[in-house]
Amino acid sequence: MAISVQVANGVHFLAGDWPGVAVGNDFLRHLRARAFSPATVRAYAFDVANLARFLEEQNLALAQVEPMDVFAWVDWQGGEPRRAAAPGRLRPDRGPRRVAGL
Repeated sequence: MAISVQVANGVHFLAGDWPGVAVGNDFLRHLRARAFSPATVRAYAFDVANLARFLEEQNLALAQVEPMDVFAWVDWQGGEPRRAAAPGRLRPDRGPRRVAGL
């Protein structure tokens, strides 16, 4: 799988063979239509490309993503590669944390 962020005429877009490229580009067009700044659209383009790499590594299709997968993606970006949690289940290391003295 290959995905990259390209720019043409100042417009950032996704290119590659990831199955979600069209959906990702639709999202970026939506942001531009809502007058998001070019810098924001650029940042989102790189976020979507990063998400695509995570999904490929986890063997997940975009349509399969559930909330816990998003949390796993955030962890993955921090250098803690983990398999996404089973649907609907909190990983043992996630959840409310107790604050000392409360």
